[in-house]
Amino acid sequence: SRQAYNALLIKPVYIKFWMNNLFDMGDKVFLTSATILDRDIFCRNLGLRIDDCVFIQMPSEFPVANRPIFVMNDCLPLSYATTETCMPKILEYIDKICTCDKYKSERGIIHTHSFEITKRIKAHVKSSRFLFADDFDGNRQKMLERHATGYNTILVSPSMHEGLDLYDDMSRFQIIIKLPYPGMDVQVKCRLNKYRDQSWYNWLTALKLVQSYGRSIRHKDDWADTYILDGAFKKFYNTSSTKRLLPQWFLDAVSFH
Repeated sequence: SRQAYNALLIKPVYIKFWMNNLFDMGDKVFLTSATILDRDIFCRNLGLRIDDCVFIQMPSEFPVANRPIFVMNDCLPLSYATTETCMPKILEYIDKICTCDKYKSERGIIHTHSFEITKRIKAHVKSSRFLFADDFDGNRQKMLERHATGYNTILVSPSMHEGLDLYDDMSRFQIIIKLPYPGMDVQVKCRLNKYRDQSWYNWLTALKLVQSYGRSIRHKDDWADTYILDGAFKKFYNTSSTKRLLPQWFLDAVSFH
């Protein structure tokens, strides 16, 4: 007879206690990323001593004119509690952006960062232009293959902020609906409540935001427009402790409308 098993997922609160085996593999270790963002938090996460590290930061070679970020001032701060209130304005902007002359014949992506928001968008839109993972039985690869062969398709997803290469006309516009604050699972709650690690929480939010922004601008001759609809972004942007997490090349692209 078939025997049922329950899965047990174990996630460490900090990974720094398991990183020595990796860093001891050579006399020098070279790490490269566009989203280190803050060297102190990065080193603390990995258990590295600042004095043992050298950080080299390079400016972006992608022209800022090719990758503007438009922040919509009339959107309210978005959270689980305010979703109902905020969605009419968000849906209005989705309609306006996706059907305007500039993008109606272009492919794009909508980063929802929330399954609830994704569900509400699906209930609102009536066009086959919008691609949702559950229409492909959760198969992300099939969803991307459909997008790659589409004419003006739009990916809609809460979890495509990394590992996605939407180069050239694979995406000419993207909409970031919600600031990608980490979900409140046991690991996140422990770091916030027991260890009071608010800086890590803000760093992870900034990291996911910058990663989302990078999905559609893949080389220096590429271009795509980005729209941020979450009214909470303005406070995040203007708070000195979090604003410093965002790279200057990201800040240079931001304008409020």
